[in-house]
Amino acid sequence: MHARTPKALVMELVEEGFGRGDASVFERIVAEGYVQHNPSLPSGRAGLRAMLAAVQALRDSSFLPVRMIADSQYVVLHSDWRAEGLRRAVFDLFRVQDGWLIEHWDAMQDQPADCDLLAGTTEVGDRTQTPATVATVATFMEQLLAGHPAGDGDAMIDHGIPPLADTRVHYRRLHRLVGEGHFAFTQCEGRRAHEPVALYDLFRVSPSGIAERWNVTQAIPNEAANRNGIF
Repeated sequence: MHARTPKALVMELVEEGFGRGDASVFERIVAEGYVQHNPSLPSGRAGLRAMLAAVQALRDSSFLPVRMIADSQYVVLHSDWRAEGLRRAVFDLFRVQDGWLIEHWDAMQDQPADCDLLAGTTEVGDRTQTPATVATVATFMEQLLAGHPAGDGDAMIDHGIPPLADTRVHYRRLHRLVGEGHFAFTQCEGRRAHEPVALYDLFRVSPSGIAERWNVTQAIPNEAANRNGIF
């Protein structure tokens, strides 16, 4: 069992494993039965080794964590990934158990030239507010899933593409909700027009309601390198 915090484990994977190319990190902190939900990768440590090789083959690749939150079992990383002249906003969701990284989900989206999907507040804020933050976002998502978005949506700064106001996007099911301080993250499935999509959202909550929202929307492919499903 590792004594490091879940956040420290994730940062070791990002900085040592992928940043410095040290594949031995996978043996130290990633469980042998690591469950991978990224449809492009197989499960287990072998999938991470394949990903490392692919990343190392890219030109001018850099991965910068911008926001990180965690609860008792999940860690959410919101990052800026640049490679091959492209820039993407990425959400990674890790599940940690007994000091091991045991499961992973992610979604990413290209950054439009005229919009920064990662701009805005980065500080977690007062952690004593976590229960209130989670409750606010849970209520907001209940209304959104029912087709009746909460009024907070009119006042918040929306960094998402597409914005919540886009009527082509329909949230159908909430899978996970993770909160810390003034931030709460949701993982949902839905549809964009007639296309099934994964919807990853991060919200910042202020005393007056939801103040900011970041989003990544990713299409769900028909085929995958693993049998775990994207959720």
